[in-house]
Amino acid sequence: IHSEDKQLLEKVISIIKDNIDNEELRPGFLADKLGMNLRSFYRYFKNFSDMAPSDFIKDYRLMYAAQLLRTTKLNVQEIIYKTGFTNKSYFYREFLKKHNMTPKEYRQQEEVL
Repeated sequence: IHSEDKQLLEKVISIIKDNIDNEELRPGFLADKLGMNLRSFYRYFKNFSDMAPSDFIKDYRLMYAAQLLRTTKLNVQEIIYKTGFTNKSYFYREFLKKHNMTPKEYRQQEEVL
């Protein structure tokens, strides 16, 4: 990754971290925060990621949800809220896809380790 692309990726990750619980966190939100139009953002993002920006955001949210399951006693509903998901069944479906287990199973597995 070129240093310019690396800096943009770091900015993107920083914006996602700062707004992880914001349900409005979408590619357009990121583009606005970076002072880019959406089309330029998509084109630029494509330079350093094989994921679409919306998938990158979702993946980051799911990674953060897994971290919260491992490190806190928050219930799954609280974690859904803290990670900016608005639809419980969507969260469960996407979490299952990524981790091959439900959030509850994930937490129990982590407790055993």
